[in-house]
Amino acid sequence: MSCFLILAVVDIGLFCCQVRFAVGFRYIVCKPTTCQWRIIPAPRSRDSPRLPPPYFMTVLKSKPLKFKILRFQPHGLCNFNCEIFNFDIWSWKQLDDLNLPDSQSLQDHRHAISVCGRLYWITLIQDEYGRLIFDQDKENWAVNPVPDPCKNRLLYEVQLSVYRGKVAIVGKRRDTETVEVWVMRYNQGVKCWNKFQTISNLKNLMQPDFSNAADTFLTWECCLCLDTTFCKYRDASGSKFLYDRRSVYFLQTDYEPIPGLRWAIKYQGFL
Repeated sequence: MSCFLILAVVDIGLFCCQVRFAVGFRYIVCKPTTCQWRIIPAPRSRDSPRLPPPYFMTVLKSKPLKFKILRFQPHGLCNFNCEIFNFDIWSWKQLDDLNLPDSQSLQDHRHAISVCGRLYWITLIQDEYGRLIFDQDKENWAVNPVPDPCKNRLLYEVQLSVYRGKVAIVGKRRDTETVEVWVMRYNQGVKCWNKFQTISNLKNLMQPDFSNAADTFLTWECCLCLDTTFCKYRDASGSKFLYDRRSVYFLQTDYEPIPGLRWAIKYQGFL
């Protein structure tokens, strides 16, 4: 008897999963649409049987496949133990702890987005938002700003999103039902934030709808997920349903096999 837990996903349809057997945990990387899998070593630090720490995966190359997995274990309010799995050497290694200043914290250390080999979190520095960035290739950290109009957390509720492979910031004003979508782009070689969309009728979009599933509304290039609302970027229409945000994964995938992964035989029962 086994228990299957998804730890992380990436947009080519690759999953990092924990499988619990009577004799202990096994960790696998798999692509369900092609029924491929491969066991990876267990991290050096043991996972809690009740709630494992967050895992984040990024794909650095798809042909040939090259990926890394970050295990992000908090200890204290501002300190995090970091372990990283490197596909090249097929093993985990310990990174230096991430120690944030006392005035800085993460909005949600379990929620990050992956874009172009980098992981992003929202930070809180007193009453201002920022972005914590981890470069999986260089294995270093940086803190960058969010769009100036969205910095003030007394006025905005901010979360990260992805739009067409670019980092996006979704800012919801606390005093109105207005939502702003900002996308990071290059302007003459310089990175800058561009306001992509303003949604002013969020409050009246619709009533809760229990008959629809998430994939009904998720068109990859034109949707964002804000709490329990799915909104289309193009016309600001959307729909609501109730779910636990941490238990839902959004990805785009295909049926192209990945070299380096095995075809499912032993694990086909839960792929």
